Parts: sequence; structure tokens; C-alpha cells
Amino acid sequence: MDYQQVTLETLNSGAVIDLFEAEWRKLLNNIQDPNTKPDAVRKVKIEIAIKPAKDRRNASTSVSVTASLASIVPHEASIVIGVENGEAQAYAFDPNQKTLDFDEEESEKEGGLVHFPKQKEA
Repeated sequence: MDYQQVTLETLNSGAVIDLFEAEWRKLLNNIQDPNTKPDAVRKVKIEIAIKPAKDRRNASTSVSVTASLASIVPHEASIVIGVENGEAQAYAFDPNQKTLDFDEEESEKEGGLVHFPKQKEA
């Protein structure tokens, strides 16, 4: 009988290579993701566990491959916090901020440009 030596390619019927390829693809996609920090370090970890039998003549093996990827960059925004009727409230925009009223019809006529009336000089 011709026995085959165990190598990285033959260990667990080549599972290490298949698992590596899957995690490698995830890592490359993570590098290309514009929502991640571009210069964050990414890693692929291959772990091979071997548990020998008591007689030391055979062993069970387990292989795992994991990728450590860059996390998604947090999205930042501001909120306005105030009190209304004795209760704290949070708003995406300041409810006390005055808005500018534009004549939409006039704006559309001018190609989307809004013209402000000229102020009198003092």
C-alpha cells in the first residue's frame, strides 16, 4: 500500500486551502470596501489542531481559517438636544432654526438659482 505524506495541501483532504481561499476573498473585498479604513491591518489566521490518541499512533486533526477584517467606519452626525414639556428630546435638526422661504416658481424659472432681493445700503 502506498501511503501519502501529510502536507498542507493534503491535510484534511485539502480543507486548509479551500478555507484559506474563502477567507482571503473576504479580506480582499474588505480592502476594497470604501466604508472601511483603508490602511487598517487585515489578517488571515490558519490554525491546525492535532489531538494524538493515547497510543500516539494516530491523531485527530482540525483546521480553521479566520480573517480579521477592518471594521466599518462609524458614520458621524450631529443632533440637537433640548427640553420640551419637561422631557428631554433629540432632533436631527434644530427646531428653532428659522427657514428661508423661497419662491419655488421664480427659482425654477431662473434655472434653479435663487435670487435674493437687493438690500438698501445705509
